[in-house]
Amino acid sequence: MSPTIAKKVLQFFSHKNVILVAPDTEDYHLSDREKEILTMMTEGHNFRTIASKAFISYETVRTHVKNIYKKLHVASRNEAILKASQQRLV
Repeated sequence: MSPTIAKKVLQFFSHKNVILVAPDTEDYHLSDREKEILTMMTEGHNFRTIASKAFISYETVRTHVKNIYKKLHVASRNEAILKASQQRLV
């Protein structure tokens, strides 16, 4: 980093400049079944238990979870649960 850029960065943070980000109000278009599965995930159920409770196969649960991850733009169960909580999806 050049000295000029470093000086600008320090000035930016020393003046308490804050970039505000609006909360996401995005509609993730989750189906009712995906919301149901996401709710069960937040309750701590594993995929086999979710399959049993929802009367669907384990592979169908996996497919729904993949779709949930894609729609929420996350890569893991923990990220999905965190985002669902923050966005009040469940």
